[in-house]
Amino acid sequence: STGSDNTGVGTNALKANTTGTSNTATGPSALAGNTSGSYNIASGYALVNNTTGSGNIAIGYNALSSNASGNYNTVLGYDANVTGNVSNASAIGNGATNSTANTMQLGNTSVTKVNTSGALVSTNATAASSTSTGALIISGGAGIAGALYVGGNYDITGSGTTRGLATFTGGITSSGSTANTLNNLTVQNTSTLATTSISGVTTISNATASSATNNGALIVSGGTGVGGNLNVGGNTSITGTTTITGAAALNSISTGTTPTTNDNSTKLATTAYVMSTLASPTNGFAWSTTGNANMTDGSKFFGTTDAQPLNIQVGGLASGRFDVSSTIGQATLGYGAGANTIRNTTYAYGVKNTGFGYQAIYNTNYGNYNTALGYQALLNNYYGSGATAIGYQAMSNASSSTSSFFTTYNTAVGYQALMGSVTPASNSGINNTALGYQALNVNSTGSDNTGVGTNALKANTTGTSNTATGPSALAGNTSGSYNIASGYALVSNTTGSGNIAIGYNALSSNASGNYNTVLGYDANVTGNVSNASAIGNGATNSTANTMQLGNTSVTKVNTSGALVSTNATAASSTSTGALIISGGAGIAGNTYIGGNTNITGTTTVTGSITTSSDFIGKHIKGNSGALSIAASTGAGTSPSALSVSGTDMSGVVTLTSGTSPSINAVLATITYNSAFSTAPVVVITPANAATASLAAAQAVWVSISTGNFAINTNATSINASTIYKWNYVVIQ
Repeated sequence: STGSDNTGVGTNALKANTTGTSNTATGPSALAGNTSGSYNIASGYALVNNTTGSGNIAIGYNALSSNASGNYNTVLGYDANVTGNVSNASAIGNGATNSTANTMQLGNTSVTKVNTSGALVSTNATAASSTSTGALIISGGAGIAGALYVGGNYDITGSGTTRGLATFTGGITSSGSTANTLNNLTVQNTSTLATTSISGVTTISNATASSATNNGALIVSGGTGVGGNLNVGGNTSITGTTTITGAAALNSISTGTTPTTNDNSTKLATTAYVMSTLASPTNGFAWSTTGNANMTDGSKFFGTTDAQPLNIQVGGLASGRFDVSSTIGQATLGYGAGANTIRNTTYAYGVKNTGFGYQAIYNTNYGNYNTALGYQALLNNYYGSGATAIGYQAMSNASSSTSSFFTTYNTAVGYQALMGSVTPASNSGINNTALGYQALNVNSTGSDNTGVGTNALKANTTGTSNTATGPSALAGNTSGSYNIASGYALVSNTTGSGNIAIGYNALSSNASGNYNTVLGYDANVTGNVSNASAIGNGATNSTANTMQLGNTSVTKVNTSGALVSTNATAASSTSTGALIISGGAGIAGNTYIGGNTNITGTTTVTGSITTSSDFIGKHIKGNSGALSIAASTGAGTSPSALSVSGTDMSGVVTLTSGTSPSINAVLATITYNSAFSTAPVVVITPANAATASLAAAQAVWVSISTGNFAINTNATSINASTIYKWNYVVIQ
């Protein structure tokens, strides 16, 4: 009704639309149920149940079948779907299903890999607090061959195994006892006689011939009235007007006054008049074989003035008919056009057909509601109804079967479009739409196909529910069904079904593979495998049940949503698991790993590591900068050779005491390179004999703060001028 800017190509496409605007539907029943939804795109038998939903995109047989009111959903793939009338959800790939708003589903449950040579990038900054939260959620394991960078904290529930060197610039806190691992007749003159009454029979034997009104065998000054028949054996010359009230039979008129050409009076026309008038192209009363002039538009015409049809024959063959009856409603023109329609008004057989062109709908007998325009368009059709054929031999081999009445709803526009196989009786396909040179050219039993473009679906015979848009799209397909090709795509497919190819030369290699999804210039799936996807310019895939995102030049795959995989395959190496990354991984937020982690290279942690179980590592090495040391009175006067070597984690303190060391005093203060958040635990041990001899009241002890630790003397001072050396370990 008020809907604008809509495009519907295919049987029942956008059939129910009333107010919806800017919708594009290509394919049988595409968007058939839509009423007010706008800005939707459906390719193939897709979005069939949508009514009010807007902004949805569905490409693929039965794609987005469940949606009625959901908005802004994107679905690509055979039987791919978004359920629950949610919005802003996507499902890509054969059978991919999604039921959650604001999420994307890549592939069905048989997909085992989603490949890309680019980096997987998410701008989602959701922090992770468990294995089911955050910007990256993987149900299975993750094999990462390169380095892994985590900008926040990471929490590992299982065990963490680091095969290479692990570097932690912050502290490591470990608690618990479990080990963790990380990874459509004019009479012109009238003669009148004066009145004469004769009651008996009058015989005149005078044989004088009459040459005027005053000579001859009978001369009557007045008129003559004859009540019966009048027979004249010779010629009759009448000067006055002759009035004949009954029928008059004139075998010929051989003499008389010939009216002027085109004399429009009541004079009796002579042959000369008739011939001259008929020969005049300017009379306006007859049609000349050499053409007419001075015609008045609107009042002069060729045709009938009663409620009878105008029929035309050529060579004795019905070659044109224009009906007045709306019941018959035939309009045909062209040699043999509509020649065989039975026009039965009782049962409405062979009615309301329109055909223009040589032998257009020539054989149609019982069929109704057909429209044919073009040489031999719909030539062989007999029973079929509801077809539209425009173009040279368009649908010319439509079914000649005389066995039953059927409606085809086929539409063909173009040279030999939907021409049909060379055996018309075998061509029974319905609900097909062909637009373009030889589009669907040899189709026989295939139904519900849409071919738009030169040679689109040219070789199709039995395949059903295919949608091909573009030159040679699906040109080689014979029996494959439920395929969608947009552009010069799927050109080699013959028997493969459920495939989707969008883009020039897309899915060019496939002949028999099924349920593959390809989007992008020259994107391809090779090897006739099934359930494989390749998305992006030049993206290529050769493995079933996998997806390839981009070609080898792609450096990033971006999304603002979380990347979620329900694949629960465990990882046992960098080439196994639900997430396999050949390069490194940079993760700005927290990482939560529900299983074990196995890191072959070096691990560097700039923050702290917290574990609820035991931390098991081969070696732990600190990497902080240098510490500083300052002596105090406990080291005596002028102590020398003060040094501290090592890191905030561990090292060695050395000094030589001066004279008169003080008791109960600070001997030396060692300041950390980076302060701790809370005071750590510091353990010192003697590193030489002199230090080891400090015992009892002479034993030193350690005071600890967040920024440093100090070695203190006891009730008995240390020895003067003595080299002391301690090993230290700091743990927080």
